[in-house]
Amino acid sequence: LTTAIDRTITPLDPGRVVLALAARAGAARDRKRAEILLEQSPSPLSLGLLERGLAAEGAQPPRGSLLRTARFAAGDFRGATERWLADLPNVARGTDGMPSDPRLARVVETVRALGSDGGAGGLRAFCAALIDAGWLLEARAVAGQLGSADLDRAVELDARALSGITFLNATRRILQSIDSAMSRRRASAATAATASRTSATSAPSNPGGSANLRVEPPRTVDELLAALAPYVADVRAFRGGDADLEQTRADLVHSPRRSYAGVAEVVHPGPTLSAEDEREGLGTEGVPVQGIAAALAELGRFGIFGALGGDGPDGSVLPLLAIEQRAGKHLGVPWHGTVAWCEGADVPSRAGRAGARIAGAALHEGYWIDVDQVRNELSAWETLARTFAADPARVERALAVRGLAARAGEDGVRERTSAAALLDESDRVRLAVLRERAGPERALGAMTLDELIAVSSTHEEGHLCDRTRFLPLWSHWPRVLALLANAGFSPQHVQEDLEYRAQLTALASVADPRIALAQILDGVEGGFGATPHAAGYARLLDDLLRVLDEFVQAGEFPAVEPDRTLVHQLHRLSPEDVRRIAFELAKRKRMVAG
Repeated sequence: LTTAIDRTITPLDPGRVVLALAARAGAARDRKRAEILLEQSPSPLSLGLLERGLAAEGAQPPRGSLLRTARFAAGDFRGATERWLADLPNVARGTDGMPSDPRLARVVETVRALGSDGGAGGLRAFCAALIDAGWLLEARAVAGQLGSADLDRAVELDARALSGITFLNATRRILQSIDSAMSRRRASAATAATASRTSATSAPSNPGGSANLRVEPPRTVDELLAALAPYVADVRAFRGGDADLEQTRADLVHSPRRSYAGVAEVVHPGPTLSAEDEREGLGTEGVPVQGIAAALAELGRFGIFGALGGDGPDGSVLPLLAIEQRAGKHLGVPWHGTVAWCEGADVPSRAGRAGARIAGAALHEGYWIDVDQVRNELSAWETLARTFAADPARVERALAVRGLAARAGEDGVRERTSAAALLDESDRVRLAVLRERAGPERALGAMTLDELIAVSSTHEEGHLCDRTRFLPLWSHWPRVLALLANAGFSPQHVQEDLEYRAQLTALASVADPRIALAQILDGVEGGFGATPHAAGYARLLDDLLRVLDEFVQAGEFPAVEPDRTLVHQLHRLSPEDVRRIAFELAKRKRMVAG
């Protein structure tokens, strides 16, 4: 429902959508109304609707940006900030427990100072810190309170925050217009391929009508960046910077970027140029990246813009928690790059706009992780634990599942290794993990946000290991050719194979690979229609089951019954068992170095 609503909303009709949602009761409708109201005009009504919708769904309040914004709207500035800080993952903290990003640390410091300076001075400092950190909706809530004591300064700060919000809304609107244009072109091409070529069918669909007045959305990355220039210029104007429109447009269009064999074009996301960038002629190593990356950094944002294959340009903008340089090895293969820890997506990517929930992505020389999406995964673990915690016998019944009987011979091999019907095996794998963590007074233990972030991070690092293996193309062309041949020279199948390899890396590398295994099972059973993960994970699961069958038939893993379907016994495997299977498959795929 909410995905359909997102596709329906236009920049001019959010009020009508809110009214339509209000016409009928429902938890999902309450939550969507709250999200729209938060975006349009934060208020205590948003918080009330959000909490009522979540309570009706039996869900815990979300931890992260959405609830924080709602609590700010209700005037709970310090409580909202402290709750956010308490749930901040370790990857975004310094050694003192404060946010590692100085701008976010300043937000915490200034809200705490409100206890001793609750007047106009404290509110001014707090509001300015929020804007610098990119908490724009929150800044508007504080500016509203400041208005009764210092109207002129409140109006100024509110305008600064609003200029950033306007830029983000415009970016989303422009990208949606690109999506719509792509859909129209595909529909037109499909019609042209199937319809007879008569004068009637070849005429324009709206001859002489309003379509002739439609402004064509951007078709290239240059055009997309140029279309953002007026909104970036407004942000600069309200922040006291250079607001010259033509200069801003030139800055954005000349954003440094990389091209990959003519198949993909990626605008450099920042924050600084690398040694490889310098070798590619993009500028001097260590120099801050200019253009759109610098404009987003001023707003506390991290952005990815580019184009893949014949698709139109795309982009995504995310609030930034922290950014750092990292390096390491997986399966003996080194990786390095910039890691951006983000929280939510102001502007989802095309796959996200189509309904996919994307927790991270590798790009350029690094990757980003959306902590809010990982929190959604944590909620699934917590919901499962709540459902089973009150009935230990139910846990044991679920984990006593032995699989279905399989025939002997070749038919038996196919039946044992079939993944046609998973029957909620992902939940049984999670239950096995939680039961091992049970305490004297608890039937089930708990999963942590930091563990899930580590698994998502290792998946993206797996992509960076492939970057080491395959780039630059001219130095690794035999490997590249083998990858392309294995994928049938299909770009879609290449993407699926890369997701297969990244998740296999996670399986073989993380502390408890059963977490990554549950993700694979979820992907196969639920599917990620807008991304290549589902197909890649399906092939990965098939291969894992075949390797497992070889081990089991050789007498290994005695907890697994050799004459029953293996996919329904995965919860019986220990972390070491799963890692051993994954490592064996990685060796066969020639992914292990040395």
